[in-house]
Amino acid sequence: MKYFSFSKQRLKLILAEGRLIHLPPIGLGPHLQKPDLEGEFSDVMLKFMNKVVPVSITLFIKEIGESGFSIWMQKRLENGLWEFPGGKIEAGESAKEAALREVWEEVGLKIPLNPLNFKTYPYFYQEKSIILHVFLCHFFQIPKDLGIWEKIDFKSKSGYLVGKIPPINHLVIDEVADYLMGEHHHEAWKNLWRH
Repeated sequence: MKYFSFSKQRLKLILAEGRLIHLPPIGLGPHLQKPDLEGEFSDVMLKFMNKVVPVSITLFIKEIGESGFSIWMQKRLENGLWEFPGGKIEAGESAKEAALREVWEEVGLKIPLNPLNFKTYPYFYQEKSIILHVFLCHFFQIPKDLGIWEKIDFKSKSGYLVGKIPPINHLVIDEVADYLMGEHHHEAWKNLWRH
């Protein structure tokens, strides 16, 4: 298990503002190795660590080319934002199993391909520490009435989606765009997407 190491001031700021941030995973900091944490910092750290929610999402991508790619999203009724299929990882379930289950529950699809484990994002949102496992899938036989395909340009990335998607999804889309832009020319990479 990875822990987060940051200063007392930064952690207080994160928790006080309740804002979404991207926290880089790094080793257990020396100030957290002491078993005798006391006072305010201990309370803040416990608040942060006791609410870790593991989540898996799947990004469907297609039409990867020189200028960009298309990504599939669905509108969430609870917040009106465009999001990717996904949800909490259940007890005893791997991140990949959760991703596949969530696609089945939310979209009604059994993915015939093995999704690519892209990246894990730790971040803080609405008083929860979330560990977001992101999977990529080059599968595009999704019924049109279930969502939309958005064209993502390698240069502007997710910028035009401000206010339409959750803040963390900007980071995810932008990093997927960087990855695809750099890797889509390589033959070995192209083999990942062959059915």
